[in-house]
Amino acid sequence: MADEKEIISLEDDEGNVVDMEVLDRLQLNGRDYIVIHEVEDEDEDSVMIYRLERDEEDSELFEPIEDEDELDEVFYLFQAVDEHYEFTDAE
Repeated sequence: MADEKEIISLEDDEGNVVDMEVLDRLQLNGRDYIVIHEVEDEDEDSVMIYRLERDEEDSELFEPIEDEDELDEVFYLFQAVDEHYEFTDAE
C-alpha cells in the first residue's frame, strides 16, 4: 500500500484557501512542529515550519517560529529524519 499524502487546507493572508501537503510532524524539546509544502507551489524546495499549539477546543494552531535558532533546530531534525527529500544549501 502506497503512503497516502496528508493534505490540509489553510487560509492565507488574503483569505484564499491553500492546500498544503504535510511533509512531517516532529517533536523537539517537548514541543510539536509541522513541516508543510504548498501543493500547487512549483518550487519544490520550499517548506514552511510551524510550531503546533492547541486552542480551547483542542484544534491545532499554526504558530510562526520567531526564534531563528529554534527554527534551525527543527529544520535540522527534519533533514535528519526524513529520507524522502534531498537537501541543498540555499545561498
